[in-house]
Amino acid sequence: MFNSRSDFSQHEIEALLSGGTPGIVSDALYVTLDGFAASDLSGAPDRPFPPTLAFNFADNNAVVPGLDALLLNVLYEAPAAAADVVQRITLAYGLRWASRHAFDGIAAGAERAITVNVAWGPSRTSGQFGCSHMSMSMR
Repeated sequence: MFNSRSDFSQHEIEALLSGGTPGIVSDALYVTLDGFAASDLSGAPDRPFPPTLAFNFADNNAVVPGLDALLLNVLYEAPAAAADVVQRITLAYGLRWASRHAFDGIAAGAERAITVNVAWGPSRTSGQFGCSHMSMSMR
């Protein structure tokens, strides 16, 4: 899993939500499935599609309120390949913010890390990004 952003500011999300809820940040994170075929994406009882994403605060593992992911696009390394050809498949997700509650308790100038846990059957990965009470910063 990799993200296209390292940080989201409270002010940015408040501005996004002022246009209506939920507020969606497109192409915010990506999950790469390496060594799978397009036919694997049809889902199976032990590996339903799409993968599940969970958002927890890194400091206490509490669920982040008002935040989830939305699968926006499936990108194939070889789009014209037969469905049973193994390739790298990238899933592009947007972050769907239902509220600004992910920022509750963050002091001005401070940041709080969020862990993203991705599960697809027995396959697991994780990554992090920050929520800050400041403008966007790169880590």
